[in-house]
Amino acid sequence: MLQAIRDKAQGWVAWVIVGLISVPFALWGVQEYLGVGSEPPIATVDGLEISERQVDSRFQDYRQNLRERLGAAYQPGIFDEEAMKREVLEEIINESVILQASLDMGLRAGDIMVKEMILAQEAFQKDGRFDRESYERNLRMQGQSSSSFEERVRRFLLSNQLSIAIINSELVTEREMSEVIRLVLQKREVAYFVIPAAKYISEESISDGDIRSYYDANREQFRAKEQVKLEYLRLDSSTINPLIEVPSEDQLLAYYEAHKEEKKQNEQRRASHILIAVEDSIDDAAARQQIININEKIKAGTSFETLAKEYSQDPGSAEEGGDLGYIDHGIMDKAFEDALFSMQQDEVSEPVRSEFGYHLIKMTGFRGGEIKPFSEVRDEIETDFRSSEVERLFFDYVERLSDHAFESPDSLEPAAEALGIKVQTTEWLNRDSRSGLFSSTKVNGAAFSEDVLEQGNNSELIEITPDDVIVVRVLEHKTPSIQPLSDVKLRIEDSLRIQRAEEGASKAAEADLVRLRSGETVDQVAAGMDVERPGLVGRNNPMVPRLLSDKLFKQSKGDGSRFGVAKLENGDQVVFELISVIDGTMADIEDEQLSRERDNLQQMRGRDYYDRLVQDLRSRADVTLNQ
Repeated sequence: MLQAIRDKAQGWVAWVIVGLISVPFALWGVQEYLGVGSEPPIATVDGLEISERQVDSRFQDYRQNLRERLGAAYQPGIFDEEAMKREVLEEIINESVILQASLDMGLRAGDIMVKEMILAQEAFQKDGRFDRESYERNLRMQGQSSSSFEERVRRFLLSNQLSIAIINSELVTEREMSEVIRLVLQKREVAYFVIPAAKYISEESISDGDIRSYYDANREQFRAKEQVKLEYLRLDSSTINPLIEVPSEDQLLAYYEAHKEEKKQNEQRRASHILIAVEDSIDDAAARQQIININEKIKAGTSFETLAKEYSQDPGSAEEGGDLGYIDHGIMDKAFEDALFSMQQDEVSEPVRSEFGYHLIKMTGFRGGEIKPFSEVRDEIETDFRSSEVERLFFDYVERLSDHAFESPDSLEPAAEALGIKVQTTEWLNRDSRSGLFSSTKVNGAAFSEDVLEQGNNSELIEITPDDVIVVRVLEHKTPSIQPLSDVKLRIEDSLRIQRAEEGASKAAEADLVRLRSGETVDQVAAGMDVERPGLVGRNNPMVPRLLSDKLFKQSKGDGSRFGVAKLENGDQVVFELISVIDGTMADIEDEQLSRERDNLQQMRGRDYYDRLVQDLRSRADVTLNQ
């Protein structure tokens, strides 16, 4: 049973789910499930205490994530903080219940799982590979140690094993898939014409009474946006580069000596191999015994090349006596590569197990691997040296900026003076601003956060990119206010003209619909307007406007109700006739799409079953709310 659950918690779908939520959850949302602190618990779950500190910390994370997701649409005033905190507490209680159930079932997250997840996170990578400095820097910025972070990742993985296993274990029958495909691939034939709203635009003057009525009924439309003017300190490579002195020859030589191994020419080794694959037709033990027998023949004097042609199961190299040509580091399976690069000329390895099976490897040549002299790489050394100095000084300045901004939360001047950089200011910005600094939603979110906007504090250090950071504070603030009627009168006149034009187009469409239902044809009713006949179309056909497509695929197939009207985004009205409906069949779908649709249905059902499991576990748990 436990092994089945572990098996279900593996594979690409599992890791896609984990990947989508891992970094934000692990860095900002994983709580100390088992740590309770000294304050009285706010809740207890099967004896496990949840502190108010945990809830407050998770609430701040939740609000920050919400701010980043909503961007300019985020407005703190529209959210009920107490209700949000109750939701956060409920979430922590559910997680605690799931964690305890997982532990009771004997599920565990091993060191390899933790390592693989951390190595896969882009936040910890540089040039597509895991970078320890990036990893440690991210943890320092979050105030975490590597051991505590790894333990949190372990608990996160443990808690998610159960959900992934259940979500991925749901089955879908062929009959169910057939019904899904019938609807997903359904096509409908349509004929339609468009009644443009612009046709009904009137230039007649609009009375002051109508303008005043519209203003009074829609005052919130005329609320001036909240604005801030910021001051900020920014650190990037352009700030640091001028601070780097021209290096001396001694400095460059010392750097060369410390890094000359990096200046090696690429070492390549030529290899031949004999492969006995491990597959359905041969198990591991049989393959190993076969490769041992071949190795004995080599030791007895039989030519490696001859045996490769006779026994090797690698079709690409067997006919060439097993020759693979020259091989770089990082190309082959790690076990294969480790063996090859540790061998001497013409040496034959002992059996090596890779993901493909068992190999005998012969090292037949090598080239490269020499360290380039200083004279050849001096320019590269100087570039590398300057880059390393910029990086070193940058992170030194980053830590100092963070410290000073925190120690003097009501001003950026102490940090600016200590670092020798200038405080800069912005123009007036609102939540919709998407240029300059506000092209980063992180800066936007911080500027309008409670701590910065309402409390008047410096923001935390904001990482725009790995080598571009900023701290902001609000210099001036304009609250939202209703604009006077005199300022928006022309806007209201335009809105009323558009509104009346859309009403005119809608009345015309309804009248045309009556004529269609009375027996006239689309061409007769269109009366000179272009009639579009795109033929059979699917649900997402770009030839059909989206809102028309939505209405078309909800339309009944019956004769009496095959006509309809759809309103487009620009206010135009579309009058249409549903001519025919062709259902999709299993024969119409490619294997890849069928697999994708099956996965979607399985995931949807699995999530529903998992939610029911959580409800059941919660109902049977001993949960005490103290506040």
